[in-house]
Amino acid sequence: MADQTKTGKAFEYAILREFYHRLSPIEGNNVIIIKKSPYLTAKKCFDSFPKKEQEIYLLNASAAINFLIDIEPRLSHSIEPQDTLELEILADKAGQSGDVRDILAIRLVQKWEIGVSAKNNHKAVKHSRLSYTIDFGKKWFGIPCSDKYFSEINPIFNYLLKFCSSFSCLIS
Repeated sequence: MADQTKTGKAFEYAILREFYHRLSPIEGNNVIIIKKSPYLTAKKCFDSFPKKEQEIYLLNASAAINFLIDIEPRLSHSIEPQDTLELEILADKAGQSGDVRDILAIRLVQKWEIGVSAKNNHKAVKHSRLSYTIDFGKKWFGIPCSDKYFSEINPIFNYLLKFCSSFSCLIS
């Protein structure tokens, strides 16, 4: 397995593990990990690293998880005892069909899910992203985005710009 793939899988496992360790102790929040082949592969990659490197992965994953838990209350709040939060690492083949998420958190009772694309020093981080200034429709498909699209997303990006200004992050 290539080093970049191995580190990426280890980071996916670290994120899933941090989700579980942060969310499962919450009273009334039933959390399970779906342990299919992608999970086992990611765990094996994570376990192959020395303890010190594993701790770095977990520290970085913890920072991401803290942010996600702060902004998404459904991660930590069930609506009934059967409202289990399922955590799963997706197979890479999902990305071939356009689904770039690596980890899913699903609440079947609420018909809700959130996906995380976990990138760790990966060239995919440099791929085009959505923006309030870039016409991705024109850039990707040769069909310009409508004025309605930009008028609807501008408030979202304005909020993100305001939020990020307090953390010195960049949005373009």
